[in-house]
Formats: sequence, C-alpha cells, structure tokens
Amino acid sequence: MTPTQLALQQAHKARLARMNAPAAERMEIEELRARVRELENQNMMLRRIEADGLRFPYKWGLTGVQSKMLKALLEHPSGFCTHAELRACVKWAHSENIVPTHIRGMRKKLSCLGVEIITRHRQGYQLSESSRAKIIKELGI
Repeated sequence: MTPTQLALQQAHKARLARMNAPAAERMEIEELRARVRELENQNMMLRRIEADGLRFPYKWGLTGVQSKMLKALLEHPSGFCTHAELRACVKWAHSENIVPTHIRGMRKKLSCLGVEIITRHRQGYQLSESSRAKIIKELGI
C-alpha cells in the first residue's frame, strides 16, 4: 500500500469514527472549532503591520508599502513628502503611477479615521495637521 493510499485510508477511518461518535462528543468538537475560529479572528485584529519600527493596527488594512509611506509622511515635521521620497518606499517601482496608486489605497483605507492626505500638484503629498494628530492619537505615540 502506498503512503498516499495509507493516508487516505486513515482519513476515512477518522471520518467514520467522528460520524459514529456520540452526539455530545460531536457537539463538543464543534464548540471547540467555533472557539478556535473566534480566537483566530481576535488574533488577526490584534496583529499590527510594522514599518521600520512604527507599528500600525492590522484593522487599518495597510500594506507594507503603504505603511512605509504613511511613516514617511508622519516623520516629516510638515507632514509633506515629495513624490521621490515616497517612491523610495517602493523598491520595485517600475511605474510612475505607483505612488498615486498607493496613496489612493491609503486614502480609502484611512477614511474611516477621518485622515486626509492632500495632493500638492507636481510636488508631493501632505498629511493635514488634524490627520497627523488623529493618527498619532490612534497609535498612542
């Protein structure tokens, strides 16, 4: 018997055993599975995306590149970054549209916080002062 056939046979036996288990045991297994799913969901909500030491909540949904761009905007005293500075956050950028694409995604994801990223035509992007304050408050820094 091949290892694959053996594994299939064992899986089949386990399935039959589960089907023949008393109702109380099946109920307990289902409750445990539901609890595991609940804990996995809580774990996802607690995870944070890290960008060079600054950690953003997972629930914001930022990608790694977006996190780096937001960190760059937060670190500048004026909240302003040039297109080139933000492009440096993307190592593999092959397109001129890569920065506006990520900014658009950040705007969408951070809109629930009331964060505003201002476009300065042909110059770069800037976080408004109120937006900086909201993010800093949210991060607790």
